[in-house]
Amino acid sequence: MAMATEEAEEKYYSISSGDALPPERLRDVAAKDETTVVLVAGPVESGKTTILVSLYELFNEGPVGGLIFGGSETLVGFEEICHPGRVTSGQLTPTTVRTSRAKGAAFLHIRVANTTSGTLKPASLLVSDVTGEAFTEARDNSEPTIITPDIWRRADTLCIVLDGQQVNNPSRRNVVRSQARSLLRVAKESNFLSKKCRLSILTTKWDQVTTKETEDFVDETEKILVTLFGSNFESCSFHHIAARPTSPTFSYAFGVPELLVEWMKRDSKGIPIAVPKNRDSSGLNRFSEIFWQEHGEQLSGAIDVVK
Repeated sequence: MAMATEEAEEKYYSISSGDALPPERLRDVAAKDETTVVLVAGPVESGKTTILVSLYELFNEGPVGGLIFGGSETLVGFEEICHPGRVTSGQLTPTTVRTSRAKGAAFLHIRVANTTSGTLKPASLLVSDVTGEAFTEARDNSEPTIITPDIWRRADTLCIVLDGQQVNNPSRRNVVRSQARSLLRVAKESNFLSKKCRLSILTTKWDQVTTKETEDFVDETEKILVTLFGSNFESCSFHHIAARPTSPTFSYAFGVPELLVEWMKRDSKGIPIAVPKNRDSSGLNRFSEIFWQEHGEQLSGAIDVVK
């Protein structure tokens, strides 16, 4: 009977739940693919989750920025955040559910493949879907509990979100700038981030930026943040996003394909390798020489067999 039970158990396989991934699952994805981890940081209701919704919906239509959808470990997680914007939700207008603090740090996963012969390779993308309260905590607490320091250090790209709707309000725009500056200052002083981390400054709800004065303020803010903190990052980029525009002037997911391509970029220079000045006396070469002296005859025979 025991043997029959064991044989039955062997027929069962572990299947992913499809939910958003907790931080401890990031290594499982990274073990399979070349992986980019993106931390999207911004206040509550600044448009962070809506970017993810629009990206997923674009992939339902076809390639995005020359990249095709290659699978996901978090399809259920994507469907959960997309549902309120669909007809089946019963909502009169598309909405995005605010990410709950109880959800903790969570990541959504997309695997992509390149459709051209460019430098982008098949790879995975992990993007945070975290409440804006987590970043308020990070600004005010040297030991954050929602996005812990190890999560910060794992980020390949940090996206600082500027809420375009708030920036368009003269009485609120300086608060938006101050929040972004404070968060970057904490990340710098606390050594949260890897030296290889890239910085992207995203102005969301760009369709609601309606004046030249507001555009100039965004441009000035981008320059201030890069001047103060750009040297702490491998590179800096700027993106204006209208993920779910209310104006017919903008296409759905305006700016999102370009953002995806930026996230998936890889340094063509590769990883630098340290080469000792005197190669013959280096520890690795000396070890190889001794090893070959002791086992060279056996290894030569093995190599002949393989050939």
